[in-house]
Amino acid sequence: MRSFFWTIFLALAVFFCHDLALAQNRGTVIQITLNVTDLNKKPVKGIVLSNKAGGAQSGKTNGSGITIIELPNPPEPHAPIYLQLVSEEEIKTNKGWAIYYPYEGKAYMPYGSDPPFIEVILIKEIDLEYIKNHSSISIEGTPNKEGQRQSILSKTTKETELDSNEIVKEKSLLNVETKEKEKSFNLSQDLDDRIAGIINDALRWGRSYYAKGKYQEAAIAYRKALELKPDDIRIITELGLALTRAEDYNAAEQIYERSVSIKEKQLGPDHLDLATDHVTLASLYYRQGKYSEAEDHCKKALNIRGQLLEPDHLDLLGPLEIYASLLWKRHREHEAVEIEVHIKAIRAKYIQ
Repeated sequence: MRSFFWTIFLALAVFFCHDLALAQNRGTVIQITLNVTDLNKKPVKGIVLSNKAGGAQSGKTNGSGITIIELPNPPEPHAPIYLQLVSEEEIKTNKGWAIYYPYEGKAYMPYGSDPPFIEVILIKEIDLEYIKNHSSISIEGTPNKEGQRQSILSKTTKETELDSNEIVKEKSLLNVETKEKEKSFNLSQDLDDRIAGIINDALRWGRSYYAKGKYQEAAIAYRKALELKPDDIRIITELGLALTRAEDYNAAEQIYERSVSIKEKQLGPDHLDLATDHVTLASLYYRQGKYSEAEDHCKKALNIRGQLLEPDHLDLLGPLEIYASLLWKRHREHEAVEIEVHIKAIRAKYIQ
């Protein structure tokens, strides 16, 4: 009986100590870890950022793209934080770079273990201007979801005197006589080229809208591309990102579950790309309070990365932070503390 009460006492002590640490943080300075990469997920060294609302500048990012920024009067979880690159006149290594993600530098105070962790993606200024200002079609002018596709089919119908339904099935005409085969092949190739053009245009518009922070419009454009190429992982991933930024979490879940299903078939169940989707799904489920589903995907991500990476690899940090947070939410304090010890060990290696 005495051991039972002793166990309850220890659990309560751990729980209250955690809450006390959080309360103390609210009145002091908080350190936020920034992971700075380019669009290809390669670390960018020598970058310095600051908080638009005030506070000290970060140090220069190290070879792993990691640095720390301090914020006075730490904001509440999910409160906005406005990041910016320090001027090129002050920091020469910032020259030519712009923040691509988060849009306009607007991040949100993350949940998870202390210190919090924010991903920053940079893009060359010249590339960002091109994305914002160039594209060959206007999605707003599309009458409906099939508008662009039907336009192509109608044009091809006039050129070939075929019914639209026949055009989309025209590859079956390759079984006719030799002369008809050659004609059908040309028509099929022409249609494939035109559809490929529609897909590329939709992707360009999706990326343009995403860069401008118009995430719902970006999702519409990506869906147009996905209708014509339904198993394309690149399109699925970009659509998932747009839906997540638009806070359409239910739709994003469906897209990433679809991505997991496709990748399992194409890459096998233990591929690192699959772990990334599990981390994303864990985050989505966590945000909605679906802790059981979030834990399931955390374990899958950690299992894959744990088999393929070193125990203190930086890529373990994301799923570990989500896992620790949901364990606290589910009142599994002892497990949460063990995970946070692992998190601190990883941070100690990469953050000098």
